[in-house]
Amino acid sequence: MPFVGGGLLLLILTMTTSSFSPPPSTGILIIDGFSPFHSGLISDRLSSQNVGVVNALSLYMARGLERPDEVPPLDSSALKLFLQTINFPIAGVICESDAGLEFAEQLSCAIAELQPTLKHNNFNPARRDKFLLNQLLAKHNIPTVRQLLIRDENELIEALSVMKLPFILKPTHGVGSNNVHLCKTKHSVLSTFPKIKAANKWGTFNSPNDAVLVQEMAVGTEYAVDCVSKNGEHKLIAVWEYEKTDNGVGPFAYRRTGLLDDAAAAREIADYTFACLDALEVKWGMTHSEVIRDNQNPGGGMKIVEVNCRQHNAATGAICQICLACNALDAVIWSYLDSEEWDELPVYNINLKQHGCVVHFQCLVDGVVKSVNGIEEIEAMESVLEMEVYESFGVGEVVKKTLTIMNDAGWAVLIGEKDVVERDYRRIVELMSEMFETEEEMEM
Repeated sequence: MPFVGGGLLLLILTMTTSSFSPPPSTGILIIDGFSPFHSGLISDRLSSQNVGVVNALSLYMARGLERPDEVPPLDSSALKLFLQTINFPIAGVICESDAGLEFAEQLSCAIAELQPTLKHNNFNPARRDKFLLNQLLAKHNIPTVRQLLIRDENELIEALSVMKLPFILKPTHGVGSNNVHLCKTKHSVLSTFPKIKAANKWGTFNSPNDAVLVQEMAVGTEYAVDCVSKNGEHKLIAVWEYEKTDNGVGPFAYRRTGLLDDAAAAREIADYTFACLDALEVKWGMTHSEVIRDNQNPGGGMKIVEVNCRQHNAATGAICQICLACNALDAVIWSYLDSEEWDELPVYNINLKQHGCVVHFQCLVDGVVKSVNGIEEIEAMESVLEMEVYESFGVGEVVKKTLTIMNDAGWAVLIGEKDVVERDYRRIVELMSEMFETEEEMEM
């Protein structure tokens, strides 16, 4: 039941203890757990092992959903009352959303003051601020992109004199290439800067960006690196190769996220990522990092894009389990619960048993959807495990061209032999060119 603590009304959303006999000896606190592919799976796994689960919201999500009663307090006195309503100690805190990561980290530190056995990372803004991230890595002699932090147009003009075009303009905080711009001309830089500056800072309400990040454009292939850490010991779960395509809709439109079929490259990418995690003092939990590797460079020079202290947000769990015999969601449970499976997990989980990828459906047109084509053919493909076209791209919906992963039209998971997966993927790409038939939106 709701109770008052420290002036804040609190509510435990979900606490799966009533069916346990005996009661659990430990549990996990999940912040912003919305997805059945991520926190839903973790909750099911924990419950089956008689481990308690507490679900709650971050401050940002609670405000957006108008559910303030579902936020654990940061105040020590109120937090102590909150924890007393849970009849097991919290082993760790997992946050599913990008916007809730800062709050989750603050909450973990606050809980650790009351429950020293909590396994957590110390608070570090550099895990979310891309400028601070690169500054910190540079201090540790880890290769990074050249960057400048720009607060006004005078600093922007100065940046144009010292940074070679093309370069990237983006917020210091963000997700999914949102508001990230590749600027090739002085005009595009001058027109883009005020748009980013005026945009809302990620994870806040009505708070414009106080600065814009200018970064040199790293050359190479971009990879996603999924790791799990236990007390500073990092283990690689998977390396994914991104395929992005312009298609007339911009340079940040994802088309495929596929498991990397190059064990030597995966190990090298993992070692670079581990060094970044050490510099950031990441000791516990899942991380989803993005790295650009110059595959033409004999030394394989690498540059970090970002480090996210959360799960990979695509539907990757099933792919990893089938293709690599492990997934990050199970691994993070093993780490927090000190399970034997953690010790058995290799440091480099890189031996593919099958090939797998996520295909990102791109909408290549604007307008009102008249028909969605090719779906039955895709569903019947040999390597397609599952797929979804989002309801917002259904018949009658007003759609815009896919610019970033934030407005993908859906996805398909492909698993199988390499040639079969590649064949089906290429056919899906062909079908995407006419997947959405639209007509112009009529003015009312």
